Amino acid sequence: MSGLRTALAVSSILAMVLLPVLAAPVLAARTYTWTLDCKGASGFLAGDGSADVRWDWMQDSQVIAGAGGGASCFGTMTVSGGGDRPANANGFTATLSVIVCSFVECNSNSDSVTRSFDPAGSFGATLSSSASVVGRGSPGYDCLHRCVFKAGESAMFTLKS
Repeated sequence: MSGLRTALAVSSILAMVLLPVLAAPVLAARTYTWTLDCKGASGFLAGDGSADVRWDWMQDSQVIAGAGGGASCFGTMTVSGGGDRPANANGFTATLSVIVCSFVECNSNSDSVTRSFDPAGSFGATLSSSASVVGRGSPGYDCLHRCVFKAGESAMFTLKS
């Protein structure tokens, strides 16, 4: 009789340990890479603009806390990185903002995206934005004539998973 109780106890313990593991979905986190490419365009000023991107992974249209990211760049430069896409993510949202300033004014623009996707598949998103400013006035040093200047910034954000 004690052999039967031992067998039942061992079977019960194995069932409690293995059933949750076997019933769990077989979704593993996927890695992702991102690139933020900034290009400053200037007729008089160099590197007067900047770009900022923020993104979040979502599950059923709700942001997954702590799973997002962000990056910034200015002038002409490229920044890149990567991370793990949460296994339960089935959506993505991002906003790319660009700003450029002259001596007396600033101009900005942004692009946003929100998409859903199959968590078992691959995913990608691209955003682009630009801003420019043209002005007249003294840049703070000797100009023989009233100075005319223009400055611009464009940025492209690409994420692949």
